[in-house]
Amino acid sequence: MKLNEVSKNTVLTDIYYRSLAPFHDSSVYTILEGKGGGIYSDNEKSPTVILARLGDFRYLWGSPAKIDNIEEVLDIKGEETTLVCSDNNWINYLGESIISAHFYRYRLETPKSFDIDSLKKIRDKINKKDGFSLRQITKEDFDSFDSLSFGHDFKGISPDFNDFQENSLGFVIAHGEKILSGACAYSYYSGGYEIQIETDRNYRNMGLASICSAAFIIESIKRGKKPHWDAAHEQSYIMAQKLGFVPLGRYDAYNLKRKGNLK
Repeated sequence: MKLNEVSKNTVLTDIYYRSLAPFHDSSVYTILEGKGGGIYSDNEKSPTVILARLGDFRYLWGSPAKIDNIEEVLDIKGEETTLVCSDNNWINYLGESIISAHFYRYRLETPKSFDIDSLKKIRDKINKKDGFSLRQITKEDFDSFDSLSFGHDFKGISPDFNDFQENSLGFVIAHGEKILSGACAYSYYSGGYEIQIETDRNYRNMGLASICSAAFIIESIKRGKKPHWDAAHEQSYIMAQKLGFVPLGRYDAYNLKRKGNLK
């Protein structure tokens, strides 16, 4: 079996939505709308195996089967490439030649409504931090992200600032000229954003990430967009709940690493 890229027109059909929606990740909607990433399947019209990919994430749906070009379509970039499967029997099939580590991620659901007053109180804590400032991302911020010691994904799927300004969203906290924390859209689709947060390791546990995230959520709601949060670890999971997201529990995820050809 070989997986081939699915045309942009085909991915909008019901079968792709039904197959990929259970992953409960807004990045899937980004892919389905053709905003970024791509989809591969064994049969474009009647797929039995589907692989969706965006950035560092891979979503594999269907029953395990031999795929002749699995490494090619997984497009493994390194140990941070993350795989989520609809059937964990895929893991036995892929084996150590592809899988480098197992870990848990945490799903959350966007509430029907947020407590905006509570979020504003969290956001406004920035006013009590002397020398710190909160702002929506500027072109200068965007251009500086590649030189930061953290937050290398703050640009998300935007190739340039014009795209970011038109389609995405983000906030940063700085002390003087130095950016210390940010909440930005890892990806976007017509109805919302996937939030990612990161803080300079020397300034963690100061509430900066919560402040940025609260500002992000408030602006998302103002724009009529739905904020999404999929937590990479338990600390992020707890923070998201304090901001109003509804916990759905942990799920299996796997880091990928190219180690040779799959047998």
